[in-house]
This record gives sequence, C-alpha cells and structure tokens, in this order.
Amino acid sequence: MLLNDNSIESNIPYYLTQEAKLGLIKALKDFPEKTNYYTNQVPHEMLQGDGLNSLTVIDFYTGKTKAIKGVLLSNSCDMDINNRREFPIKLTFAPLIELNKGDGKK
Repeated sequence: MLLNDNSIESNIPYYLTQEAKLGLIKALKDFPEKTNYYTNQVPHEMLQGDGLNSLTVIDFYTGKTKAIKGVLLSNSCDMDINNRREFPIKLTFAPLIELNKGDGKK
C-alpha cells in the first residue's frame, strides 16, 4: 500500500478528535524528515536497538577479526557506564545476516 494523503486520511482511527486526527496526519506526513528521535538527544550513548555498522568480532578459532553490522539487544540501563555494578558490562549483540532470496542468488 502506498502512503499518500488519501491513504493516510482514510486509515485514521474514527474515534480520534478532529484536532488529534489533524495532528496525526501532520506527524505522518512529516515522517521521517521532521521526526525528533530520542536518540538524537543522546548521540554518544549506546541504547537498546541501536544499529552498529562496524562492530569488530573475533573468530576465537583462527584469531581473525572482521567488522560486522548488527543490533544491540541489551537494555540501555544495563549498558549505562554511570550505573554502579558488581560485574563488568556485557552486551548482547545480534549480527545482521544476509538471507538467501530463495532464487539461488544472494
């Protein structure tokens, strides 16, 4: 489904007030260019769900390293260096992998 003015307006919940409908329509039209993301307010913090495009990983069998893309899954508060803790910070990271399209091509 293409998003255009008509498709946006025809899918707005009927129970919203007129003011809320107009606000939602404006927010959807402004997305993503004029969206103020929370992460923009803390650019030097690592947050849950952040994507990384060059995390260095080590193959412990060969000792080789390489940079991979992935997503941080750890809770933001667990990664916060300002929190007191008994043990060192450990991150849960999910690598992004390319899936075969099913046609034999990558």
